[in-house]
Amino acid sequence: KAFTLPKDWEGSVIWLDFEGSFRLTTVWINGAKVASHDCGYTPFRVRLDNITAVQLGQRNVIAIFVDPDNGDDGARTHASGWWYEGGGLYRHVNLVRASPVHVEQDGLFAYSNLTWPSHSAAATDDPSAVIHASAAITNAGVEAVSVCVAFHLLSPDGSVSATSLLLES
Repeated sequence: KAFTLPKDWEGSVIWLDFEGSFRLTTVWINGAKVASHDCGYTPFRVRLDNITAVQLGQRNVIAIFVDPDNGDDGARTHASGWWYEGGGLYRHVNLVRASPVHVEQDGLFAYSNLTWPSHSAAATDDPSAVIHASAAITNAGVEAVSVCVAFHLLSPDGSVSATSLLLES
């Protein structure tokens, strides 16, 4: 497959996200082997902007080989457990672009601690909650920067109920 990344993407962080490929997946770009992934059940990501073979504004060629086999002896020595050995790309492959400073993939996390009134509490006591949130930020640029992350808790009607700011430098 041939593709061209726009020249104005220079300075961006660029990935190919493979949502699903069974089994041993090898990726080449412009003849250079750039990635190998040996699990048919997990997604994987290939960063493109730091690969010298990738040329912005020019034609690039990607080749993907997916080997569903477990080697010359098959399941006898590698125990795949599959009764039917299908293989190949079975989910989407997405091109993702981000700024050098960005939220990491799967980098947002939130959970809550709920407290319910005891049986002896007044009937008017409401439950309370504390919400914990975090964001993993990556700076792939060359200069240090300060980052402010804002978390907003929305009410069912869409209005902002609470806001928390986190400043990192």
